[in-house]
Amino acid sequence: MLTWDVAYTQPSRGHCEVISQIGMALSFVGSRISKEQLTRPGCPLFVTVDLPAGAVAAVVYVVYWEHSGANGGPKWVVGTTISQMSDSDAARLASYIERRAKSEGVHGLDS
Repeated sequence: MLTWDVAYTQPSRGHCEVISQIGMALSFVGSRISKEQLTRPGCPLFVTVDLPAGAVAAVVYVVYWEHSGANGGPKWVVGTTISQMSDSDAARLASYIERRAKSEGVHGLDS
């Protein structure tokens, strides 16, 4: 049986370590999300990332997680894949990634 039940937690602040058009790696210390929820494969998260041209919001699914307790508290690192994002936010993200690639001189590999 498919249900559309949604459970919201209080917002957690963190850092976006890596971002692409298909996913992102997020880190945060502590969490208002339980370990049982966060380590469940496919755990959905609603994420807002502040970019220079404005914030982008997405629903992402956790595909990887790591938990450590070093340096003053529990730290989570989660790898995610983007499931849903508005067209305007997707365009803003694509523009941001393109500008970063040009400014950092990122080159693709030829096969």
